[in-house]
Amino acid sequence: MSSVASRSTPTRDSARPEEDDALSDALGSASSHTVIIEGDVEVEVREEDEIDAAVVPFCDDAVGALEHEGHEITVWSLVCSPAGEVVCINCTGSFTSVSAALQRLLRKSGGGKFVPAEPGTWSGPKRLVRLSESYLLLRQPLPETRLKNYCLLARHAHILDGLKRPPDLPEARAGAVEATGEASGAPSKSKTSPQPRYVLGNAGAPRPPKGALYGHLKGMQVVCLPEWEHLLWKAGSRKRRGEAEALITPLPAIGLSAWKLDGDLRKWNDLVRQGRRAGWLPLPEALPDSTSSATPGRGSGREGLRA
Repeated sequence: MSSVASRSTPTRDSARPEEDDALSDALGSASSHTVIIEGDVEVEVREEDEIDAAVVPFCDDAVGALEHEGHEITVWSLVCSPAGEVVCINCTGSFTSVSAALQRLLRKSGGGKFVPAEPGTWSGPKRLVRLSESYLLLRQPLPETRLKNYCLLARHAHILDGLKRPPDLPEARAGAVEATGEASGAPSKSKTSPQPRYVLGNAGAPRPPKGALYGHLKGMQVVCLPEWEHLLWKAGSRKRRGEAEALITPLPAIGLSAWKLDGDLRKWNDLVRQGRRAGWLPLPEALPDSTSSATPGRGSGREGLRA
């Protein structure tokens, strides 16, 4: 397969030719191809074949463009950290132009510039860089055109992927850090520290759709009930005493809404424990009959949720 760089005229980073080749192969690969690039960042490519699984824009009008060597890639939605680290970017264009722009964005030494469609609509950073986390690259051809729709999404923003890949429990994480430190004779880098999750919602919405927060919390192995979702959202959005920031903080976003969830399981379970003790997280009046009949002899399961 010829690389993206060979079909366009971008300036290659001569110090990292292997990384460029790996990125080119990944961006042009078949579905489910995964590549690990510099800094242990994993990019998994998924081709969405089913019409129901199509990656679609979050709004009717483009929100801006991603500039790359004189070319502008149409952007339909963008979420990033206050430092410009991309959480989600949905863009369309030809394979060559979009792949070249994303290739540069994903390089550790690269990046990109976002230009909003209308002045005053974007207050976030214009200089974009990659997260130090894994990504999913979702793509699909646009019918009756030569263009493709791409969505570069932080893996920790994907609810189903989070449910399939639960994080290590704090005890196991602490043991891994201690073992690494003992083996090297020096404090280990916090590679196993809790990673934040990202939850997305419709543009202008004050909260994500029902079930989004609960799905992320279940993926983090937080002990909670779906009935508590709106209460946990309200409590998690307030900064607690002694904490630098709230468990839920809004992110710069255009074309959709987005929030960062603190990835510390202990903090979330402490919040649930406080809610149970204070009474603002009540147990439901009655659980469905199937809950008790499906596992005879185990009770309703409500005892395990008591503080």
